[in-house]
Amino acid sequence: MIAKYYYGWTEYNPREYFKAGARLVLAPLLANPDHEIDDDVLTTLYKHGRSTLYHEGFLDEGLGITSKVRTVDVSGVDVALPIWWEPAFGKGILWINPQVLIDWMQRYFSSYLARLMNPDESELRAKFHTRITNDGGG
Repeated sequence: MIAKYYYGWTEYNPREYFKAGARLVLAPLLANPDHEIDDDVLTTLYKHGRSTLYHEGFLDEGLGITSKVRTVDVSGVDVALPIWWEPAFGKGILWINPQVLIDWMQRYFSSYLARLMNPDESELRAKFHTRITNDGGG
């Protein structure tokens, strides 16, 4: 839903919408390829996190939930990662720290709402309006 409102999309394409929304929330990590958050990781997050964990309620191969905190340097500041890829057991595991992920999402939504209320953000508000007035299941 994040990307649908941000871009004003009304078509049905859940994989691309999810990945675009993840790119918005995780933008500071995607700016640096050293953080290993790329399209393959977002596809894994979609398939195993959104489709299996969220919709079906169980962990799938290659996905882990942890309270462990992993940090990376972002412009000289240690930042807790909401997700990270860790080579293990042959294929690797995409770890999710739910608390850190919620923190990232809350920061994103706070920033997005501030932008929506900014009179200079008329294009962003128009896209939001397009989506909210055309929410026919897409």
